[in-house]
This record gives sequence, C-alpha cells and structure tokens, in this order.
Amino acid sequence: MGSQGKGIVNPLSLVAAALVILMLAATTAGCTGTDRQDDGKIVVAVTIPPEQEFVERVGGDHVRVILLVPPGADPHTYEPPPGVIADLADADIYAVVGSGIEFELAWKDKIAAMNPGMLIVDCSRGIDLISTGEEDHSGTDPHIWLSPGNAKVMVENICQGLIEVDPANADEYRRNADTYQGELDALDREIAGALAESGVEKIMVYHPSWAYFARDYGLEEIPIENEGKEPSRGG
Repeated sequence: MGSQGKGIVNPLSLVAAALVILMLAATTAGCTGTDRQDDGKIVVAVTIPPEQEFVERVGGDHVRVILLVPPGADPHTYEPPPGVIADLADADIYAVVGSGIEFELAWKDKIAAMNPGMLIVDCSRGIDLISTGEEDHSGTDPHIWLSPGNAKVMVENICQGLIEVDPANADEYRRNADTYQGELDALDREIAGALAESGVEKIMVYHPSWAYFARDYGLEEIPIENEGKEPSRGG
C-alpha cells in the first residue's frame, strides 16, 4: 500500500513549477502583434509564449516579437487575426517550434508564402523528438520546451538565426544566449537535485505533455487523459 503513493508526484507541485514560471514569463513581456514602426529592430515572429521569452532574452533591445498564438489560446484550433497576419509582412524571422505543433502544421507554409524573404528558424533542430501515435498529426510530441535541455537548444537555434540576419550584433546575441543557457543549466541542476533528494519516480499529469521532461530526468509520466479523453468512471 505504501508503494502506490511513493515516488509519485504532480510535477506542478514540485520543481516543475520553475519551468512553468519560465514558460509563462513571456506572457507579461509583450503583446500579440507589433506596432508598425521603422525602429531598426529585428522583427521576429514566434508561435508560442516560451519562444517569445527566448527571443527577447537573446535579442534584447534589438528585437520586436510578433506572438502568433497568445496565452490561453488553443494551438490546435487558433487562427491569428488579420492584424497579426498583416504584421508578418515586416518580419525578418519566423522562429517555428518545429516539433509538430498543430498551429504550425496548418500555418507555417502560408506564413512563409506571405513573406518569402523571411528566415525560417527551426527551434527543434538538434532535439531528439519523441515519437507518439497520439500527439497531433506529425507523430511526434510537440512539447519540447518543457525541458531545460531542450530549451537550451531552442535558444541556440534562435541565437544563430539572429546572428544570420543581424551579424553586426552577433557578439551581443552570443553573450545573451550564453547567459540564458547558463541559467537553464542551473535550473536543470536544481531540478535533478530536488528529484534525486525526493525519490520521485513518476509524475502524474492531466495531459501527456511532459514526455521530454520525464525523459531527461528518468521519470515515468502518468497522464490522466489520453487522446483528449478522460478516464471513464468505471475504468
């Protein structure tokens, strides 16, 4: 009977809360879309709020961000309003998550066609994607940002994209990326240490979106719902 509760935790109640803080930090950092102005900044379109955080941390004062899927919106069904679509004509970069997120499957090619000169940066490049028959149409779990290690890779890809478009500020982008990646390394060590100390072996989640986090730390993910369906009362 003791074994049932031992080593099982909801990740949001432990160290994964730090990731949620990281992930949500961008929600207060800016707004959806951009003001049309010729301020000399690199305009970067991103799909989700965590990418906004990454771009703003690396790009600093040299970037403006167009957030395509705002906080609280469902990336499976969301369609950006006409004003945001119009802003994409000014974008220098579109940093796609690249892991099979539904919004990008529907919109990436359309967005690229709107602005052929825009650089497409695949933030998933270099990440070992987890295959699944249950997550979106791509056959991969798209939630790569819920892992400090993966976040480091995403930050690096964004850094390289900014350097390609704006080589004059390459040294600053590199310094900013190194600093942020160091913070992610510290977060990784903090999480690993807390998990080792607690003896946690399993994480219980509502939606199966923590597979990369679980893989990084040798955990078993136990989802409550499966393929969008909650367990039956009798099951």
